[in-house]
Amino acid sequence: TSDPCALATQAPFDVRGLNVVELGAGCGLLSALVWRLGAAKVVATERLELLPLLARNMASCCSVAMNSEGEKQSPPVVVEYMWGGDVGPWANRCDLILAIDLIYDIEAVEPLISSISLLLAAKSGARASDSHGASCSHSPVALLALDAAFKRPLAREAFFSVIQSKGIESQIISIKHLADDEKRESVSLWALRLKNK
Repeated sequence: TSDPCALATQAPFDVRGLNVVELGAGCGLLSALVWRLGAAKVVATERLELLPLLARNMASCCSVAMNSEGEKQSPPVVVEYMWGGDVGPWANRCDLILAIDLIYDIEAVEPLISSISLLLAAKSGARASDSHGASCSHSPVALLALDAAFKRPLAREAFFSVIQSKGIESQIISIKHLADDEKRESVSLWALRLKNK
């Protein structure tokens, strides 16, 4: 199916009630989607020059909704953020970090990993449901999507090398081969967590 909402609902996790931060939100499609799927708080971050588009899209897509308890849901927060910088109070109680299609420039690897590390270290106060619907406390997780596009292997290799040295473990969740795509051979989804000490 090509419907992103249908694909998202097939994921092995439930975003309802989670505090979500998206790094490099771009036009905000993914932030709007997790908001519509019931995330308690969504923070969409981006560079200054892209903030007007992101803010406009968030305002038009995410004006009013009710959560599963029938309470009014707060719209996503749009925040200027450059990778590697200090995170603000908007990062408190972060449960899920989204880093989708961000690894393409080897110079950006270190700042991106720094940001992911800071967000993973944030204390989580929310509770999530596992795939069986049981409530469980958890540590923050980052979801990372990568494509195997031309000229990206060096940045990808550097990313996975550096996260190991920073105490972040990675686990592949899925890989989709794209036989009909001339620019990308596959897209993979990874879960990143701080290693247990």
